[in-house]
Amino acid sequence: MVQKRWQDWINLILGLWTFVSPWVFGFAAGTSIAALAMWILGAAIAVFAAFAVYMHRAWEEVINILLGIALGVEFHPRSRRRPRTLWSWDCS
Repeated sequence: MVQKRWQDWINLILGLWTFVSPWVFGFAAGTSIAALAMWILGAAIAVFAAFAVYMHRAWEEVINILLGIALGVEFHPRSRRRPRTLWSWDCS
């Protein structure tokens, strides 16, 4: 029997938090691209973390690493002309 790792459970919790955070922080109103990205990435992280909890395979870990990188890159400030918040998608 494969021993369950606590990191997989933490990853599942963080994926769920990423999914609900647009509602918690109030940027889910309207058609926000940032909220849509958080919902998609959070759901994907939570799903693959759940797979990792119940059947440990290397490909689940790789996918979660790639999703984490995508989450970090997605909210990188895109312009240095003026200060922006992480959720600002106006790149004009």
